[in-house]
Amino acid sequence: MDKIVHFTMYFVMCSLLLFEYLRLQQKSKTKAIIAIVIFSITYGALMEIAQYELTTYRSSDYLDILANTIGAATGLSIILYYQYIPERIKGLLNF
Repeated sequence: MDKIVHFTMYFVMCSLLLFEYLRLQQKSKTKAIIAIVIFSITYGALMEIAQYELTTYRSSDYLDILANTIGAATGLSIILYYQYIPERIKGLLNF
């Protein structure tokens, strides 16, 4: 269950950051999109390292980092999919 929570949190975080960036920019900027995904993954990894190094009551797990990464990558995939589907399909989906 813990890994599902990690996946979901990073899926939502990365998706919202990407969606808002693309909504405001009106066009895709590859470097910014990559930076958002790298930020999401790095943030998750640093939180796991901080749990290991700075606390005695929290545990760290490399599988949490993997779940965070998969969540961010899935968010990226879904946002980019909806960004590039044909306009007539977008109208049907109201996206």
